[in-house]
Amino acid sequence: MPVSFIHPDLMTHLSVDASVSPFPNLITRQTIVITYDPNTNEPIETPTIDPLIQNVAAYIEPIDMSKGEIRRADQTIVANGWNISLAGLYNIDVDDTVIDEFSNVYNVIHVSQDAFRTQTTLICEIVNTEP
Repeated sequence: MPVSFIHPDLMTHLSVDASVSPFPNLITRQTIVITYDPNTNEPIETPTIDPLIQNVAAYIEPIDMSKGEIRRADQTIVANGWNISLAGLYNIDVDDTVIDEFSNVYNVIHVSQDAFRTQTTLICEIVNTEP
C-alpha cells in the first residue's frame, strides 16, 4: 500500500509567488480590543489588526447559494456566503472578522481545516465592499 506524506507547510510554500499561486488574495484577521471609558466605565470596542494573521495568502470565491443555504448558529440564513481558503493552519474562530486586500470585510461563520493540516477554510458572510 503506497504511503504519501504531505508537509504541513506545503500550502504556505505554494503561495510564495502570487502570479502563479493558487492563493492570489491576502487576508488579515481583525480583532476587537475592549477598553473602558475612564468617566463612565462604559466599554469601548476598537477594531485592531491581529499581527499574527496579517496578509495571509488566500483564495476567495462566492458560494453558489442556489445549491443550498448556509445557516449561522442561531439558525438565521446567510445571504452573501463566501469561501475563503487560507494557505496554512491559522487560529481563527467563528464570529471573528477578516479583511481582504481590497478592504472587504467578512464575518466568519464556520472554520475547518483539511485532513492534511495544510490549509484553513472559512465560510464567511461579506459585510461590506469598498468601491
